[in-house]
Amino acid sequence: MLNHTKHMPWLILLLSGCATLSKQECLQSNWEIIGQNDGANGRPLNYLDQHRQACSEYRISPDAMAYERGRNRGLLNYCTESRGYSVGASAIEFDEVCPEPQRQEFIKGYLRGLDQAMADVEWESFRKSQDLVFKTLEISHLKGKADDSLTNQLKQMRDEVENLYERGQTIRHLKQKYASD
Repeated sequence: MLNHTKHMPWLILLLSGCATLSKQECLQSNWEIIGQNDGANGRPLNYLDQHRQACSEYRISPDAMAYERGRNRGLLNYCTESRGYSVGASAIEFDEVCPEPQRQEFIKGYLRGLDQAMADVEWESFRKSQDLVFKTLEISHLKGKADDSLTNQLKQMRDEVENLYERGQTIRHLKQKYASD
């Protein structure tokens, strides 16, 4: 298993320096269009706070009403069954931003996408398990001749199968969470 904690300080430093808008975007802002883009990407209304913070150093305040109008228009593009499917197939959790009745359409697509993601994970898990069996047989056949490289490959394959199992558990959890709504 990889140790990601050693990279954490760099990641925090990198993310803390990211502004949602550049100086040019703040100066030439059309808050309705910015809101529409954010809505089309499924961002929650409080994402405006990040824009406000990004533009505050240039002494520019967002037009919250224009932003919300645009965001609501953008949500019409985001809150569709096909977008829900795409998000579900990626097996990622989403911000619950869709108003009724679009919410039900989005969730319907999301659950279908989760089904596809689960099928993909199960197929990949089967394939990896099959590879694991063949490698184990190969090592058993070679017995005392097994070198570190084969042993390392076997361990890596076991780790991959374990990661696939965990991904499957995550997908099952997401499916249960949204199927009960």
